[in-house]
Amino acid sequence: MEDQCNGYTNWETWSVASWIDNDELLYSLSVASKDYDDFLHRMSWYSQGSTTPDGVEWESSELNRSELTELIEENE
Repeated sequence: MEDQCNGYTNWETWSVASWIDNDELLYSLSVASKDYDDFLHRMSWYSQGSTTPDGVEWESSELNRSELTELIEENE
């Protein structure tokens, strides 16, 4: 069983969600996005790098994309 972190499936998903909700540019991109894949596409227009500042890859297989899409839908 995976360890949960602050209501998310794992630490990686929580970390990405935290960056999306607490960084002005990332939050703005999430508001304009329809899901996490769209968010990644929009983010590629900016030089944000392939990882969060704490080292989680934006496209990591560890991420629960459904939870991140749910976050993005709530940000609309």
